[in-house]
Amino acid sequence: MSYLVLARKYRPQSFDEIVGQEHVTQTLKSAIAQGKVAHAYLFSGPRGVGKTSAARILAKSLNCERGISADPCQKCTHCVEITQGNSLDVLEIDGASNRGIDEVRTLRENVKFSPVHGRFKIYIIDEVHSLTHDAFNALLKTLEEPPAHVKFVFATTEAHRVLPTILSRCQRFDFKRIPTQLLVQKLSEIAQQEKIEINTESLNEIALSSEGGLRDAQTILDQLSAYSGKKVEEGTVREVLGLIEREVLEQFIAFIAGRDIVKLLDMVKQLEERGTDLGQLVNNLIQHCRNLMICQAGVKDLSNILDLPKEVIEKVKQQAAKLGKDEILFILHTLVGLQQEMKRTAFPKILLELALIRMTEMRQWIQIPDLVEKLKELEEKVGHATEDDEGNAQEKVEPPPNFPQGFDVSLETIVQSWPSLVQKIKSQKVPLGTALQMGKPSALKGKRLTLLFPSAESFHKELAERVNNKKLIEQELQVIFGVSLVVELALEKNSSIPASQNRTASSTHNNVEDPLVKSALEIFSGRVIRIHANETANGKEP
Repeated sequence: MSYLVLARKYRPQSFDEIVGQEHVTQTLKSAIAQGKVAHAYLFSGPRGVGKTSAARILAKSLNCERGISADPCQKCTHCVEITQGNSLDVLEIDGASNRGIDEVRTLRENVKFSPVHGRFKIYIIDEVHSLTHDAFNALLKTLEEPPAHVKFVFATTEAHRVLPTILSRCQRFDFKRIPTQLLVQKLSEIAQQEKIEINTESLNEIALSSEGGLRDAQTILDQLSAYSGKKVEEGTVREVLGLIEREVLEQFIAFIAGRDIVKLLDMVKQLEERGTDLGQLVNNLIQHCRNLMICQAGVKDLSNILDLPKEVIEKVKQQAAKLGKDEILFILHTLVGLQQEMKRTAFPKILLELALIRMTEMRQWIQIPDLVEKLKELEEKVGHATEDDEGNAQEKVEPPPNFPQGFDVSLETIVQSWPSLVQKIKSQKVPLGTALQMGKPSALKGKRLTLLFPSAESFHKELAERVNNKKLIEQELQVIFGVSLVVELALEKNSSIPASQNRTASSTHNNVEDPLVKSALEIFSGRVIRIHANETANGKEP
């Protein structure tokens, strides 16, 4: 006698047996009771959640010998034939292998014929999204105005691939993934009927591995019972499914946060030696980090989001409390990138070890609030230093005088007031003020003032020559001297050692000892590698 797998043996035979799809079953039952059954339905959703089963139950409800009812008898000829899949009036078509226009044309010809025994001829087309564009178009007219004795039920896992013109002619029902708790409950009932001894934790692992599909969960349970008989150990579940113990995942994250690369590499070696799939390890770590992230998100009722037992949620919360949000997000982001890279390489172990080393060698994470406080401290220091500099500058440089309108300005007067004018411009535009410190008034012919720069300071000369900068210099000269002057800039023809080189040599030590530099190094745990002088030939404004 042939063995019937659990997925077929416990396939739902009534709307009440469909798990986790009450929003669909209740609507269909009401439609049948009120005589408002549509001519076409589209059932969409993940695999193994009851789409085709619901279509068969709908067919039995419409063709049951005892009459149209949401609760078919399951005993009459029509119900038995539909259950066994050999009814002449209920035609199940695989859309993937019957996807062409010729097959649809044949279907259009056949719908004209009346049912053989039942009330309705029902076409169940699975994976309907696989039909070609032309096949969909050939089906449109028939689907919109089918004969009274014909009903269509389409099933698909990819509703977005179905043409909008088809969708508009169907009543659509979206099947959802079955919650873990309901899967565990259903698996427990099956295990009791099959006399399989298995604990709740193992059932929960099966439910999580099935990703919300009852058929996949039943298949896994069937495989486990075939492997270990009537008693399924928790270790067997992890071995067959390739799962990693939760304690191992917690240790991985703890070692990453503690930057213990030696223990991490040792754990990778041990897992590899026992045959663990490293890709599965990364997947499980991602799921664990996701749970940690959710715990840190401030969700009040975690059981609604995390499909985990209460005791496991408590353990996850305890580990999440020891880690920073930025830390978890960085680890999770790194693992997701690693997962994609491992699919395209012949050396997954090397990539995993590289990612672990990169995560452990990152500098200590600084929480954003702490960083903001430190930046505020640095800002205060900068403010005090600026005030001190301004105070010292005011002691050394007198404010520029305001000469009367029409004053007979001379080169000597401009030279005497030049430091004050430069300081005033620097308070408005620091780069320009710094550039003007490199030059000096050298000639005054009529209303034309020439500013002379050393030949090595061409950068500062070009900076001052820019239209906006030159205009600002002329405006300030007019404000101070009451005379409209035209500024011209030039370079000295002969120059010895560049002034910038002298400044660099004399200020290197001072730059390192600057209080602001020290504060920045302290905040970001940095160190000075080398000091670059301002390049004068790059032509860029600082």
